[in-house]
Amino acid sequence: MIQEISLKASHLSEQNRTSLDELIEAYAIDENIVTPVPTAIGVVDDVLVAGKHFKAMKIVLNERFPEVPVFGFFVARRVFPPDSDPTDET
Repeated sequence: MIQEISLKASHLSEQNRTSLDELIEAYAIDENIVTPVPTAIGVVDDVLVAGKHFKAMKIVLNERFPEVPVFGFFVARRVFPPDSDPTDET
């Protein structure tokens, strides 16, 4: 996976977060390393805010490898107050 453009870190700002569509557009697959076709793919991320980066990567990977399961491994997570919705982009 290649991130073709620089993006703001989601965990540093509650406002102006990158949308799912923008993330999907930012990611690409390095076709130089796709042989042999993987049997499973693990995505490692350092901070899980709302899971949007993982979801975008999974979408891009599943478009290229529709039969390959994609798993996420997250090193840290962020806890939101009980009454908030971390996926709300408004």
